[in-house]
Amino acid sequence: MATMKRQHQHSGLLSLLILSTATLSLSFQFKVGGDKGWIKPPANKTEVYNNWARETRFQIGDTVYFKYANDSVLVVNEAHYNSCDVNNPVSKHADGRTVIELDHQGYFYFISGKPGNCKAGQKLIIDVMAEHYDIETPSPAPDPAPGTPASGPSGGGGGRGGDSWVPKSAADKSTISSVVWSCVLVVYMFM
Repeated sequence: MATMKRQHQHSGLLSLLILSTATLSLSFQFKVGGDKGWIKPPANKTEVYNNWARETRFQIGDTVYFKYANDSVLVVNEAHYNSCDVNNPVSKHADGRTVIELDHQGYFYFISGKPGNCKAGQKLIIDVMAEHYDIETPSPAPDPAPGTPASGPSGGGGGRGGDSWVPKSAADKSTISSVVWSCVLVVYMFM
């Protein structure tokens, strides 16, 4: 009886673990400007924010954190970004600690709301990549041509030539998660 009760408790804990892990997202928060924060860059480093953004891989669900004083962050469209137009932004943030979720694929445009700072380089373009996983399924080796010997370990298919599977939706990722956790559950049940 005690063994059965312990197994039931373990099953409950495992179910709780699976449910909590299934809702875990793989998103990151990026601090714009590092330790210095969102400031007007030096005259010789006007591309510092965009250089950083080009070297960073942003995905849907990530957030960017702007820390600043006596300034603001404006989310703008491409035209307002290019002209440093602070009028009619998509949104304006002036609380000194702004977190913005990157909630869709494509470009996000940010500029300083302080006059002159955008033209001095305090502006940022973030390119958000589509959600994806690098899960590669091996492709089967091609059948040898008639009359030729079968190739050894160095022959056959595989590789990245369009053979990889990339989930395109949340349903695909949920399926992957379900399969993984089903395997974990089966292994756990037989322990």
